[in-house]
Amino acid sequence: MLDVLSGLVNKSLVASESDEHEAWYHLLEPVRQYAMGHLRERGDFAKISARHTSFYLEFAERTPTESRGPNQESWLATLEREQGNLRAALERGIGLADANATLRLAGGLVPFWEAHGHLNEDLSWL
Repeated sequence: MLDVLSGLVNKSLVASESDEHEAWYHLLEPVRQYAMGHLRERGDFAKISARHTSFYLEFAERTPTESRGPNQESWLATLEREQGNLRAALERGIGLADANATLRLAGGLVPFWEAHGHLNEDLSWL
């Protein structure tokens, strides 16, 4: 997998960032838009979106525990990096009128938004 990611980074299709502990990757916006269009054409967008939302729901629900544990600083930094994905999952939940998932996701993020001064955003999602 690392060889594939390295190849995509070398071709400027994926951006890479890192700190002293870990590395993370993200698609450049034009590539992301192309990929989403391709998923829609193939009819896979709903399935992939549901998996994305499910992943980030589980991720957010770990926040009340992780944000107060020994890895608090690392966890909050990860949440800060993942805000785009978390917001996408929230928007999708609202768009699908999935109040349960949206409330669980927003509720799980309260400690993060509170710690990072984003409480107004949390309140608007709720």
